[in-house]
Order: sequence, then structure tokens, then C-alpha cells
Amino acid sequence: MKVVSGRAYHRLTAYERGRLPGHRLAWDRQPAVVKDYPGRPMVALPPVGFAVSRPLMDMCRPAAVPAPRSLNLNDIARLLRLTVSVTGRASFGGGDFHYRSVASAGALYPCEIYLLAPDGIEGLAAGIYNYRQEEGKLTALAAGDPLPAAAKLLPGADPEHPELLLAVSVIFYRTAWKYHQRANRYLLLDTGHLLENLLLGARFLDLPALLADCFAAAGFDELLAVDPEREGTLAVVRVPLPVAGEPAMEMKPVVSDAALRAASRMAAREEFDPLVAAMHRAGVDFPAVPGRGHEPGAGESPPGVWAAVEKCVVAGGAEAPGEAGIGREPIMPGDRQIRSAPNETISKIPGRAKTVPVSGVCSTGAADVSPPSGGSMEIDYPTVIGARRSRRNFVRREPLDAARYEALLMYLEAGLRTLPLPQVPDIFIVHGAVEGLAPGVARLCADGPQPVPGMADAGDLVPLLAHACLDQQWLAGAVLHVLLAADIAAVERPWGPSGYAALTLAAGMLGQWAYLAATALGLGCCGIGAFYDREVTTVTGLPENLAPLYLLAVGSCKG
Repeated sequence: MKVVSGRAYHRLTAYERGRLPGHRLAWDRQPAVVKDYPGRPMVALPPVGFAVSRPLMDMCRPAAVPAPRSLNLNDIARLLRLTVSVTGRASFGGGDFHYRSVASAGALYPCEIYLLAPDGIEGLAAGIYNYRQEEGKLTALAAGDPLPAAAKLLPGADPEHPELLLAVSVIFYRTAWKYHQRANRYLLLDTGHLLENLLLGARFLDLPALLADCFAAAGFDELLAVDPEREGTLAVVRVPLPVAGEPAMEMKPVVSDAALRAASRMAAREEFDPLVAAMHRAGVDFPAVPGRGHEPGAGESPPGVWAAVEKCVVAGGAEAPGEAGIGREPIMPGDRQIRSAPNETISKIPGRAKTVPVSGVCSTGAADVSPPSGGSMEIDYPTVIGARRSRRNFVRREPLDAARYEALLMYLEAGLRTLPLPQVPDIFIVHGAVEGLAPGVARLCADGPQPVPGMADAGDLVPLLAHACLDQQWLAGAVLHVLLAADIAAVERPWGPSGYAALTLAAGMLGQWAYLAATALGLGCCGIGAFYDREVTTVTGLPENLAPLYLLAVGSCKG
């Protein structure tokens, strides 16, 4: 099956009132949320603490590109636990279920993280590893230096200049089990959530991490020994390291290891629409970019939607006429990097007597972390990560105060400014109960929120949006909704389906910013990808060329 248009896919999977696809969850085929590799050796990550004097707001400020530095296993543990860590536990069906610091539709957690580690990382042998997020361990998949093989899949990579590579894949069935054809929307959003955490974690640790500008996705699938019909590489993050001495032994191929590929199966019996895998492949089939002066060679993918930093610098941050996107400062090299972090220690949530580690998998304490009451611009970043929840027990006792509203917009603007993707969604704020503001719709621009023509004083649309979101009435208790929408057709003209993938990834990354901002400000936040698409557009007065991608409800919560 060949997919030629993300716009067509978005229309195909749009929900329409009275015509929802009927299905029941097949609980006997529920997917596992842990990827098992029986018999493979594991490396336990050490317990680590984090700095307490680095607030989330400080992570918003541009900084110089840090120089590559040597890494050790503690650094790897910190980076991974800032990316994904267990934040809560619940019991279902006689077993424990772990909630994580990244948002995920239906708590299905489709993403897997693989480390391609070169020689020279103290405490970690060169090789390929899968991160077991619930246990804080690395499963060793292959020994030896993976960079000679990986360099053939990354234009511009050089095995003589070592890099730590973090490949992020998605397991299709985990999400398709519940969301069927619409699964790709959630796979991309969930990957965006995780990527934002990963890149922010690198900033916190003073690492020069950037998304790969493009990569040969099928080649990475082979290198990681995943089953391409069930799992696919969606992003690669590159962390340059200092030039080392003698190279490590080159890795032996693992593509023939059928046991590793079998680990991509999440249930004994899996049935899902082939469109899901086809749409994934279309999203990582990068088109050539005019003017880049690069002709892909053997084993390379042409440059595509990941070339964000270079594109924005060359173009000066300008938006092409008619393309989707919001006025913003140009993304400069180093926008995703940050200065060195202060001393490491255990984080403490203000107002709580108990001090708990907020990163990593903890046998005690992690499930007790909760969002700080009232919020603060000075709450340290690891605390925010550890406290993030999808909270939707909203209560409209009083309007959101102007200070926290302005702070929320600042966080969203920072996320917008630092996105490493060439096209991003437009951000609309549907405010129903904000101090000093008449209910209505505003578009977040480079110089602040601007009223949407005809919708500036349209009244309180929050309850109407709750109705448009499959009548999920808890949404009506939020003080505002953040709506991300885009002109998919305009983006696909130069980028093809990979442009649609970039837009939806960007929506997920901005969504994670909304979650983190709400947590820091003592508010609840919950994302929604299930809505009647046309009704959302009608209620909010969006132009006909914009399609809704993601909605996040924000407000005060009970308890």
C-alpha cells in the first residue's frame, strides 16, 4: 500500500458525528507495553540525582552550542530518565501498570528508545541497546561499534567523529489496537512528546543534541533488528562526542537475528490495518530539498523534514508565502543547547514534607510525586518532569489568574521558537475563564496572542469544544484549550507526506511543553486527539485551510 498524501490520510481518519467506526477493544489481544528480549544481557543504570536550581523557564532561553564532552554511564542514566521515567503505578488485572513522564494516548506508550553507543563511554561497552523504561535497564542487542554501519544511514556522519545516537521507534500495534486507522496521528504525537523531553534533557545536561536532519529509516530498522511490519524508526537524535583514540571493534551484523525481530510482536495475535505501517513509511520517505546542493548517494536518504536548523538559518527564519506556520524568531544553531547544570541532588516539591527522587524507576517514592500546588516559575526542571501527569479532574471555581496565563503563553512561545522542524502548527488559545479576558479565541503570534477575526469575543467556547471532542464533558471544566492546527496541503507541496509527519511531531512536541508548563504552574493538563474534526474547525472559526491536529485542556484541578 502506497500513501501519497498526509492530507488525504487526515481526512480519511477524521471523525464525524453519527459515523464513528464501531469497535470493541480486544482485551485478549491487548499489547504489551514492555519489549522483551529473552536471554539478552542487561546493564543496570545507576541511580542518579539532579540539579535543583534550574527552573523550566531557564530552559527556554537560547544558549551557545556546548562543545562535545566525554560521557559516562551516569550521564546516560540521567539523559534517559529525563526523557522517560516512571511517575506512578496502578494495579490492573492483578498486575502493576506504570505511568510515565511522557504523555501518551490511552497510556499505550508506543515508543522505544535505542542507544547506538560508540567506544569511549565510561561504564558502557560499545554496542546497540534497548532502553527498558520501567526497570531502568539497557538490554544489549549487539556488541561492537555501530557507527561505521550507522554513518552510511546518516548523511554527513563520519565514523572518525564519534556520536552517541538515540533512535526512537514506534510499535504500530500498541496504538492501532485501540485507535485503528487513526493510530498514526497518535504515534506521531506520542513521539513528539518523547522527543521534546529528550531534547530538553540534553539541554539540561549541557549536551549538543540535535535531531538528525534526515536518515535512511529502513536501514535503521535493519540495524536495530526490528520487524518493519510491526515497528519502525521515526527519529534519530545525534549527540557528538570528542574524537577518541583507537576505534572499537566494528559491530557484527544483527539483521539475521530472527529472535530480535520477533521482539517487535506485542501480542500472540495481532490484527491492524496495513494503512498504519504504510503511513509510517510514507512519513519517513524524505523528499529532496531544492537548493541544498546534496545528491543522495548509495545508502542515503535524501534530505527532508529534519533539516530544521540549517533550513531556518539559511532562510533567516522567514515563512514562505501561503505555507502554514506562525511568525517566530529564526531557529539558530544551539537553540536546543544549554549551559552546564549546577550540583546534583534530590529534588523536593514545594509544600510537601517528603523528599523523593523524581527521575528513574524507584521502588519507593516515585508514585508519590504530585504537581506542586499553586506552581512557581522557579520549580526545578527534574521536579517538573517527575510530577507531570495527564490530569483532567478540572474545577472552575475561579478564573485563571493573569500571571499564570501569561506564563503559560511564554512557555508555549519558547517551545515554538526552539522547535527543530521546518514547519510547525499554528497555536490557538480558546480561553473561557481567564482573568481580565473576555472569552474567545486568540492566535499565538511572535508578538503575543492576537484575536482571531470574528472570534475575539465569541463567548465561552470551551463547553462547545467539549461537545466537539466526542462529548467528553470533563473538558468543559477547563479554563482554556490550546488548539494546534495547520495547513497540511501547503506543507505537503514541498515536503510530501513527510511534511505531515513533521507537523504532527511538532504538535506533540508543543503539547509536551503545554504539559510541562501546566505542571510548573500548578495546573492540570490533558491532551485530546479524538474529536469531530469538522466541528472543532466550525466552533473555533478556523480558516477552511487549517486542520486541527491536537487539543490540550488546561485548568485548575481538584485535590
